[in-house]
Amino acid sequence: MNQNNIELIANKLFKENKGILAADESNQKLRNTFEKLNIDFTYNNRRDYRELLLNTKCISENISGVILFDETIKQKTKAGQLFTDLLNKDNVLIGIKVDEGTLEFKKDSKELVTDGINDLDNRCREYNRLGATFTKWRAAFPISNTTPTDQCIDINVNL
Repeated sequence: MNQNNIELIANKLFKENKGILAADESNQKLRNTFEKLNIDFTYNNRRDYRELLLNTKCISENISGVILFDETIKQKTKAGQLFTDLLNKDNVLIGIKVDEGTLEFKKDSKELVTDGINDLDNRCREYNRLGATFTKWRAAFPISNTTPTDQCIDINVNL
């Protein structure tokens, strides 16, 4: 990707009075939500939930980009339209969560290390082919008198 593309994407994402929608809930998190609401955790119910969210009328008036989850970027609406096509039609940039969650930093530690760097280049190529123009990679740090430690920060930064 060249510098001009990065600048165009950044300018579009950070337009005044618009935000980025983080719709990258993992299936486990979505399962927990569905269970609390007594909704069966099925592929069709996950699709219907995401379709309701992403098919919001005039979404592009307030949203410049949407971060999707792996399953979502590959999903289609009930009518058979890819969610990515639905968002593109509304001129909303597609992002994708590329980290693969977190791992325990040390045994019995509350600190975490972000996972997923090993095959990141291949995943990014696939996600770009599927329509993603930006990515999300996150690191989670518990804040206390003893955390985060410099060692945990260094490991997360230098993966």
